[in-house]
Amino acid sequence: MTNDKAIKVAELKTGETGKGIARLDPALMDILDIKVGDIIQIDGNKKTVVKALRGAPEDANRGIIRIDGSTRRNAGTSIDERVNVKKVVAKDATKITFSPTDELRLKGGEEYLAQAMEGRSFMKGDVLTLNVMGNKIDLVVTSYAP
Repeated sequence: MTNDKAIKVAELKTGETGKGIARLDPALMDILDIKVGDIIQIDGNKKTVVKALRGAPEDANRGIIRIDGSTRRNAGTSIDERVNVKKVVAKDATKITFSPTDELRLKGGEEYLAQAMEGRSFMKGDVLTLNVMGNKIDLVVTSYAP
């Protein structure tokens, strides 16, 4: 059994965007021994990590992974391109440092940021896009511990 596989990228449904998830072809999840909730690494031109969820029954045996635009940007890929996917072990971070891509002044933003990060996985260099009062704010992961 292989531990990674090239999979075709497809669009994630709109209501599921911005959550750090990927929906995988159910047959591929079985082949790759990926369970719902596992953290997977997506390797395009760059690498990122997300939580795996089972794809819809109509996606079975299509060889696809559904990811949102933010995840595609972090993985350096586009719709209809192929990425390698494998299960990885993620550790809980005690500290994550973000840098805004534009000048930013946000009072009390720590609580909102903590809520937006809840249950998500990140790699150094990933971009987290937040929607704050109708404005999109991009934050780059610059470091984390452990």
